[in-house]
Order: sequence, then C-alpha cells, then structure tokens
Amino acid sequence: MEEQHKPFSPMPGPLARAAHHLYRYFAGFLLILFILWGGWHVKGQLADLSDKESLHQYLLDKSAELSKDISAAKEETVKSASSWKRATNGVLARQISELSAEIERKTSAVLALDNIANAINPTRQLEIARLNAEIALATQKRDYLLRIKEYRQGQTECSRITNNCETIRQRHVFDFSSYQQTVTQLVPLQKSWQAQYNALSQGYSLRKNLEKRRDALALKTQGHKANYAQCLASAQKDCSRKEPPPFALNSVAIDQAHASLQQITRELGDELSRHWLKSAVLDPIRAVLPMAIQVFIAALLGKLAIKFLLYFVLAPRAAHGRTICLVPNARSRQTASLKQNQSQLSLSVPLTAEDELLVHHGYYHSASTSSQKGARWLLSHKAPLLSWLSGLFNVTTVTTDSICEVTLSAGKYTLEELLPIKLRDGEAVSIRATHLVGVVKRRNTPLQITRHWRLFSLQAWLTLQLRYVVFHGPATLILKGCRGVRIEGADGERTIEQSATIGFSAHLNYGTTRTETFRPYLFGDSELLLDRFTGQYGIYIYEEMPTSSEPGGVTGRRIGGALDALMKLVGL
Repeated sequence: MEEQHKPFSPMPGPLARAAHHLYRYFAGFLLILFILWGGWHVKGQLADLSDKESLHQYLLDKSAELSKDISAAKEETVKSASSWKRATNGVLARQISELSAEIERKTSAVLALDNIANAINPTRQLEIARLNAEIALATQKRDYLLRIKEYRQGQTECSRITNNCETIRQRHVFDFSSYQQTVTQLVPLQKSWQAQYNALSQGYSLRKNLEKRRDALALKTQGHKANYAQCLASAQKDCSRKEPPPFALNSVAIDQAHASLQQITRELGDELSRHWLKSAVLDPIRAVLPMAIQVFIAALLGKLAIKFLLYFVLAPRAAHGRTICLVPNARSRQTASLKQNQSQLSLSVPLTAEDELLVHHGYYHSASTSSQKGARWLLSHKAPLLSWLSGLFNVTTVTTDSICEVTLSAGKYTLEELLPIKLRDGEAVSIRATHLVGVVKRRNTPLQITRHWRLFSLQAWLTLQLRYVVFHGPATLILKGCRGVRIEGADGERTIEQSATIGFSAHLNYGTTRTETFRPYLFGDSELLLDRFTGQYGIYIYEEMPTSSEPGGVTGRRIGGALDALMKLVGL
C-alpha cells in the first residue's frame, strides 16, 4: 500500500546557501557595529555629562566658599572701621599706601588672567572673581581712609587760615585806627591858611606829610579788608567739611565682582538641565529609584512572607484536606500491560473504517494513499476555547474506507516523544490539553469532553487549577512529552512533581502533599506541592523532563508565565 508523505521543498544550491550565510553574517556585523557605535556614543555622552556635573558641583562649592570668605572679610572690615578714626595721620598714610599698592598689584593680576584663553577656564574665573572682590573691598576701605585724611587736613587748614584771618583783621584794625588819628590831625591844619597856602611854613609841610600818610593808610586798610574777605572765603571752604559718617560697606559692589563666575555657573547648570541624557534618563531614574527600591524590598519581603504562610500554614491544611475525585463511577482498567507502552519519536496509528483521526498539523507525517485527508477548524466545536488555547485548531483529519496506518512524528520538535493511550468505553482521563497532539475517535461521533470545577478546594487554589478537563472513551489520545511520556499504574499511593504531571484517571483520588524540605522551596529549586494519587486500577501520566523549569503554584509564576498560569487555572 502506497503512502503519501508531506511534500519537501528542494534544497537550495551552494551559492544560495553561501549568499544566505553572508547576508546573515553581514547583518550581524552591521548590528554589532551599530551597537558598538551607540555604546561608544552613549559612553562619551555619559563621560561629558559626568565631567560637566563635576565641574558644576566644583563651581558651586567654590562659589559658596568664596561667598563665605567674602562675608568673613566684610565682617572683619566693619569691625576694624571703628578704630580708623582714632589712628594717627602716619598710620592712616601707611594704610592708604598699603591699600593702594594691594589694589594695583591685584588689578595687574586680574588683567593678566582676564584673556581669551582663560575665558572658558572656570578655575581662572574663580581666581578672577576672588581678586575682584578683594579689590572692591580694598577700594572701599582706602576711599574711606582718604576721606578721614582729607577731613583731618581740612581741620588743620581751617585752623591755620582762621589764625591768618585774625592776624589780617588785627592789622586792619590797627591801620584803620592810625588812619582815623591821621584824619583827626589834618582837620586843624586844613583850616589854617598858613598850612594851606604858605609852602614855606612848617604847617604846610606837616599837612602834606599827614595827607600822604592818610592816603597810604587808606590804601593799606582797603588791602587788609580785601585780604580778610578772601581769607574768610577760604576758611569757609575748609572749615565747612563735615566729619565722615560711620563706615558703611557697599555689598552690592562687592557681590558684582564675582558676577561673571555666577553667570558661568548658571549657564553650566542650564546646559546640564537641557542635556538629553540627564532629562530623559538620569533624572527620571533618580526620581523613581527610591520608590523602586522600596517596592523591590516590599515585594521581596512579601514573597518571603507568602512562602512562609503557604509552606507552614496552608500547605499542611491542603495536604490533610479532602481529595478530589472527578468521575467516581468511571470505568477502571487493569495496569498489567502498561509497561509495554513506551513513547517514541514517531508513531504509527492504525485506523479502521469506523475511526477518524484529528491531529495537530505539525505532527502529521505520512499516511496511506487510500486514506482521505481534510482540515477542521477545531478539535471539538463544543469546546472552542479549549481547542484554541491548547493549539488544536485547524487540525488535520484522516479517515479511511478500509484499514490504514498514519505515521505521526515529532518532526521539528526534537525533544518531544509521542505516546498513544487507548480509552475504553466508560473510561475517563483528566488531561492537560496542551500535551494533547491528536485524538482517534469514532467517525461521526463527537468527542466527549467534560469540565469539572473545584472552586471550594484549598488545594485547587494553591495549585492554581480550578477546572479539570476530562476526556471520555471510547477514544485514543495521542500525548506528547519532553524526552518521553511515562504511564504507570496507580495501585496504592504515589507522588509526582506537579510540573511533570500530564493526566490521571478521573476515578482516582487526586490530592497534594507538601514538599519535604523548606530550603529548596524557599530558593525556588522545588515546588511547594507534589501531586498525590490514591486509588486502585487507574493510571497517571507524566513526562520525563518538564518543559518548564520554573516552579508552579502561587509564588512560582513570573510575568512570562502569566498565560501558562491562566491556562492551568482553567485546566488547559
């Protein structure tokens, strides 16, 4: 009898395979190049950002230190200002000379530092700001000392001019008195004829002398008067100078001395705040990092608390609780011939005219040419969700009018092996539908599938399986398992890892027992509960190597296993 196999596509030629490999290697090279370039760029940006942040923090610290030093210098200057007025003229002159020399020296230093090369050097700008502040403070101090010196010089000059004015006044009084005496002496001579007209007389000569003296005294008196008025004006200028008020420090002028440094610091801070890496990555991370740490610690402690609660409180209660029996009146079976059933990579399934095979299209390999192949959307129209979630949709159907064999193979699923389980009429098995590859049932007879909920069972909630799917015979179930499927008789009591369990006879008592050691469970190396089966004349099925390395149960599921946990919850 001829067999019909899946069509195989021809192997590509050597050039096509070489081109394909070159394309893959070149794409990988471009990907590596892009990743390295991106890493180099991000590394450079991080280094630049780190340098700018360090420089900004350095400027902030040094600016604060400079402000502190300037404040201390201000306080010291204000405290020493009270002793300046009591200093001698020599001390004032020496202090003024020292301050002038200091201002000239520091001004020269600022001019030497203030160039284009140092305009972008923050360290130089810091030194310039310090020198400018010291220059502004020394200038105010020198100016106040000069005002004290000028006031004292004005007082001395006022005293000298006042004495000079008094001397001029006394001379004016003396000469004016002499003038009046001369005028009095001339009165009788002016009335005498001899003194007036006789040039040879003695009176005439005396009158002429007195008149000359009178005129000279008049001129001298007028000169004293003018000099006295000028002296009074000069004295008014020098004597009107007031004593300098108490020293008042102009803080604005000193603070403006390091305005350039503050501007550089502010611009650098604005540049940091606008940096894409800081605004888009670092600042959000720094903002949420404390909360993330708290959430992480709370989640870790919460998981530990839940594990302690489950292991020492709930798991013992579930182990001693009532077992689950899905179909108590299901037909039992003899287990003597179970050892003959061994899983294989490929499987030959015999079909008769009364049979119909529904198999996942990925496991169908070949069939006799006398068989009829078709496609069907769902494994069972009465259980569409079960068919879709377990992967048994768009299944391949095989029927025959006589007798034939269909070969099923794991194919590309290299770690899987297949095992058929024949269910007689009245026999029922609870199966995790994700391990179901295909079913051989009677033609034109729907596959009987029942669902059993256990919402009020503590062990159902701990194992996260509230619903059980039961397949009823007559039918042959084709199961898959990683590295093989093992079927054993349940005579007595047996425990199995939950992740390895595929199914069990529906009339058996299904329960759970707590794992023996706590430490492996605490660190996630073992599951909380083990499946426990009791009863007679039944079977349980498990795979050799569980496909999921993660522990099951409440605390063993991570985000990636959320869908698997949901499917397990509804018995799939």
